Amino acid sequence: MANVDSFQYRSRVQPALLCVLPLSLTLALVLGLSGSALSGAISFAASTGVFYFIATLVRDRGKRLQDELWSSWGAPPTTLLLRGDAEDSVEVRTRRWQLMRGIMRDGIIEIDGAAPSDGEIEVYVARLRELTRDRDQFHLIAAENAGYGFRRNTLGLRPLGICLGLVALGVAVVASLVALPAHSTQAALFGAAAVGNLIVIALWIWAVSRNWVKRQAFNYANALLGSAEVLVGDASNI
Repeated sequence: MANVDSFQYRSRVQPALLCVLPLSLTLALVLGLSGSALSGAISFAASTGVFYFIATLVRDRGKRLQDELWSSWGAPPTTLLLRGDAEDSVEVRTRRWQLMRGIMRDGIIEIDGAAPSDGEIEVYVARLRELTRDRDQFHLIAAENAGYGFRRNTLGLRPLGICLGLVALGVAVVASLVALPAHSTQAALFGAAAVGNLIVIALWIWAVSRNWVKRQAFNYANALLGSAEVLVGDASNI
C-alpha cells in the first residue's frame, strides 16, 4: 500500500478496518456485490492514498486518548516502571537504574541519584527509543510497539466501531425479515450475518477496554527497558 508501511498498517489501518469491515461485508452480502468488486474498491483506496489518510486520522485519535490513559495511570508505563515506588522488587528497580546510568553516561544527562526523577526518565526513554529504531535488530520492541498502537487506536475508535456495528446489525435484520417470506435460504444467510454483527458489537463493548490497552502498554514498556541490557552489553564490548 502506497506510503503505508507494516507498522502503520498494523497499528493504524487495521483498527479502522475493524470498524468498517462488518458494515462493508453486510452491505456487500445484502446488495449481492461480488468479491472482485470489493477487491477493486480496496485496490482503488490503496492506490489513491486513502489508507494513509486513514492512518493519520487514527493516529491522531489514538494520541489524544493516550494522554488520557497516561493521566489515569499516573504516568507513562516506562516512568511508572522506573520510579522509586515501582511495584517491582528492589533488585529489579536497582538493575534498571544501573542500566539507565550505563546508557546515559555518554548521553545528554548524568544519572547520579538512586531513584531518577520523572524528567530524567523522560530523557532516558527518548534516548532508548532512538537507539532501538532498527526494527530488524529490535524486532520484539517493534512488535510490542505495533501491538500497543493497535490496541490504543482500536480503543480510540471504539464508539465508532459500536455505532457501525449497530448499523450493520440493523441492515442484516431488516434484510432477513424482507427476504423471509419468499427466500428462506437468503433470509437465513442474512440472519447469520446479524448474529455475526452482534458478536462483533459484544467484542467492541467487552473486549476492547482500557485494561486491554494497559496490559500491552506495559508489555511494550518492559521490552523497551529490557533493550538496555543489550545496548549496555554492546557498548562494553566495543
